[in-house]
Amino acid sequence: MNVLNQFTWSVWGCYVNVRRTYLDADGTETDVAANKTSLKYYITLRKLINDVSTNSISIVKTNTTAAFTVVKPENGVKSSAPLAGSYIITCVDNSGVSWSTDEIPY
Repeated sequence: MNVLNQFTWSVWGCYVNVRRTYLDADGTETDVAANKTSLKYYITLRKLINDVSTNSISIVKTNTTAAFTVVKPENGVKSSAPLAGSYIITCVDNSGVSWSTDEIPY
C-alpha cells in the first residue's frame, strides 16, 4: 500500500484512484515519448466526504524522497453528504435467479 492510500485510509476509511498523464511543453496531454516534459496526476477519493477537498498538490523532490503539499481551495465547496447506513447487493444470474449479499454496514 502506498503512502497516499495509507493516509486516506487512516483519515476517511477508503482508498484513492490515481491516473497519471504526461504533458508536453505546452501543457497538452501526450503519449509521444520525445514530447513528454512533465506529469499530471488525477487523484480521486473513492468516497464522498463532508469536507472541502483539494485543488492542487505540489510534489517537490528533496534528495531521494519527496515532500507533498496539499492546498485547499480558498472558497472550496463541500462534497455532497457522505452515504451512510447498510446496503445489500443483489445480482441476477443468466438463469434469472437473484443472489443477495448479507447486509453490508457502511
